[in-house]
Formats: sequence, structure tokens, C-alpha cells
Amino acid sequence: MPAIYAVLVLAYLLAPHLAYGADPAAMVRNPLSTSLAEYGLVLGIAIVGGVVGWIQKVKAGELPPWSLAQLIGEMVTSAFAGLLTFWALTAVGLDLNVTAAVTGMSGYAGSKALRLAEQAAQRFAERRLGLKDEQP
Repeated sequence: MPAIYAVLVLAYLLAPHLAYGADPAAMVRNPLSTSLAEYGLVLGIAIVGGVVGWIQKVKAGELPPWSLAQLIGEMVTSAFAGLLTFWALTAVGLDLNVTAAVTGMSGYAGSKALRLAEQAAQRFAERRLGLKDEQP
């Protein structure tokens, strides 16, 4: 897990340097202007990351190898986490190669990556917006 933190910090630190060197016209992107080939590449990489994570869980004895539902669940969760990572890193302006690599690691992490993103968003809301999660 510490390797994921290192990669995310590296991506955060490299983002301004990579963004300033890019063509300004290429920086104006949104989810609808992204080609299907890019989506296919990114989702494929994220799903492969999820399958690798599933294989490691099977080898560790955490999951039974015959559970097709677990495999499909890992693949869907990995695709979703990878898609969110792709959108976030594209918005920052990272190169597609770096984005694909981090997306693959996000797909590998799957639900853990989503949990980290949720915690980061909660910290942001608490610090910047003054929102607190009040529990009775």
C-alpha cells in the first residue's frame, strides 16, 4: 500500500511540470471529448489491474478461485476506480502514459482506491469548506 501513496504523491508533484509543457489546446478536455480508444485503453488497463489483484487474493487464500461473482465484482470496481482516476489525472493535465500507469494501479487497488479518494474528499470538505461529519 505505501507504493500507491508514493505514486500518487509523485503524480501530484509532477502534474504542474507536465501540464505547463503541454499544448494549451490539448489541455481543454472533458469526458465527452475523450476518444473511445482512450477509454478502451484506460478501462482495459484498470480491469487488468483488478484481475491481478483478484489473482493475488486467490493465491493468498482470501477468495475462493471458483467465485465468478467475486471476479466480476473486482473487475467492475476496478473499472470504476480506474475511470475516476483517469478523469482526475486528465483534469490535472498529466501525460496519457503516466495517467495509464496510475490508472492501472488504481484498478489494482480497486475499492481501496475508492476509499482513499473518499477520505481525501472528506478531508478537503472539512478543511476548505468548513464541513464536519457530525455523528450523534
